[in-house]
This record gives sequence, structure tokens and C-alpha cells, in this order.
Amino acid sequence: MEETDIERMDKWANAIIETVASNRRKNKAFTAHVGKETIPCPFCGDDRIFVAKAINGWVANCLKCHSRTGLHKDRESAVKAWNRRV
Repeated sequence: MEETDIERMDKWANAIIETVASNRRKNKAFTAHVGKETIPCPFCGDDRIFVAKAINGWVANCLKCHSRTGLHKDRESAVKAWNRRV
């Protein structure tokens, strides 16, 4: 069974999130911590949200529960998408 585009994008987004988290654990700088631009996570309430630049776009992600947006063309779109998640 061939995987769908959505399944491929999901695997790709998970790989990016793991890379960013891994770099953070190693005390390396990660792409872009959003901080005050984003509202807390609607699922776990954590306010540690970051936006990562990937190969094909931007994704906002919760550092605690790892919920995330889909891919967006720019950072601002990813932040707006995250803030609509209420």
C-alpha cells in the first residue's frame, strides 16, 4: 500500500520536530522560539511553543505535548494557525 501525501508530510514533520528537540536537548540553538507571539497550547496548556523552519515550510509545535500545526508558507502563517487552535 502506497503512503499518501498526508502520511509523508506527517512523517516529515515528526522528523523535523525530533531534530529540533534533539538539538535543544544538546543545548544547541533551535530554529525560532516564538514565546509571546503564541497562545498556550489548547491541549496541555503549556506556553513553550516554537516555530521551526523546515524544507518545505514552517510548523508551530508545543514542546510539552508535541501538538503542531501543518506546514505553512511563512513563519507568520504558522503563528496565526497556532493561535486559531482554541
